Amino acid sequence: MIVRAKSRLCDAFSGGRLVRLAGVTLLAAVLSTSAGCANFGSVFGGSESGSAEGLMTQAPMTQARMEQIFGDQVDAIEGPSGAIRTIVDEVEIYLISDPTSDRMRLLAWVADVNRVDPRIVNVLLQANFYRTLDARYAVSEGIVFSAYLHPISTLSREELISGFDQVLALAKNFGTTYSSGKLDFGIPGAGAR
Repeated sequence: MIVRAKSRLCDAFSGGRLVRLAGVTLLAAVLSTSAGCANFGSVFGGSESGSAEGLMTQAPMTQARMEQIFGDQVDAIEGPSGAIRTIVDEVEIYLISDPTSDRMRLLAWVADVNRVDPRIVNVLLQANFYRTLDARYAVSEGIVFSAYLHPISTLSREELISGFDQVLALAKNFGTTYSSGKLDFGIPGAGAR
């Protein structure tokens, strides 16, 4: 289990939610005992140019390297390799990865579908087309998520950081702009409604 914290741990963490996200029932026992963190502060700030890590951008991404980059950018991460999480601005963000399938996901819980006006589904689809870059809104098992998916082997450090920022922005902008903060083509006819 990976647990690295630069701030105090607090609040019990709901492992069942992560199990559904990962789709791996084996994680239930490990994840149900994890603890949460809150109020981590600034995310992904500062420049990495000229650093030793900057040289690593040439190497193919691996699960270990991806988790190291993720962990270096936030105050704390926890969970087993392949299913780690952090909390930023009160948003839980999960990094789920499976090297065998060469896939990774950054996910943030946004809302329970049962509590969302059914008309919002159309808004989410339009936002995915006009107001997001690489992250998207998604629905699974009754939960609305913001999600970023990518093959691990071709993922760059910059794409990982950008994906994180977009997932966080979509979670925070749900109910307002529905934007990843990176792009907005404008929704045709939105002004006329």
